[in-house]
Amino acid sequence: MTLPRLLFLCAPLPLVACIGAGSPPSPSTTPPEATTSAPPETAPAEPVAVAKGPVRQTWEALVASGCDLKAARIFTSVEARVVRNVPFALKGYRFKDVNLRLIFEADGGWYTPQVDEPPALSPQETACVDRLKTLEAELYKAMPFPEEMAARMTRDHALFVVLRMWSQSHETSPYGDPKFAHDEDGTWRMWSTYADCTPSEDGECGGYSIQCPSETPCESLAAG
Repeated sequence: MTLPRLLFLCAPLPLVACIGAGSPPSPSTTPPEATTSAPPETAPAEPVAVAKGPVRQTWEALVASGCDLKAARIFTSVEARVVRNVPFALKGYRFKDVNLRLIFEADGGWYTPQVDEPPALSPQETACVDRLKTLEAELYKAMPFPEEMAARMTRDHALFVVLRMWSQSHETSPYGDPKFAHDEDGTWRMWSTYADCTPSEDGECGGYSIQCPSETPCESLAAG
């Protein structure tokens, strides 16, 4: 398939990682018997802090907003799927999909897989996950990423950052008329015009481009 000719007028967007700080929960149980006793004046040790990456931050901001999906500005089914699985990752679920494991492992060090059964969520978390599932299905209809391309995008933490950057200045989806292609070398490609594009004098619009080779991270570009 031949992709439309792009008018490249700007450089690729920088990849900006969002790193904050947080602390893991304190242990809920104590050993039945201690062999030594700390002096009364000794304060308990503080838990080791771990970084919160943009994936976890997106979920926590969504929950804090009362699961306001409009404010979250999630415009691809890949993002919706990743974000709705964060609460399970926070509880240590070892995902069967290795792509989910990889993106959470790259999100700052907070993900520690340790249980093989999906953990129970709070009513608030469950309601938000269900809303994200519905959103994911709607976004897939509008921009149906091929399964293999979606898998490569899912594990690519840097691409998640770029997708979040692309969405932040838009109240509705910025992607217009998406097209997909699969090259002979195994690379998947997506190109879409800007949804609010005003054609230039030669009748062309800029847009977004994503290409995902089989063995290397995806590459992304906003141009025009």
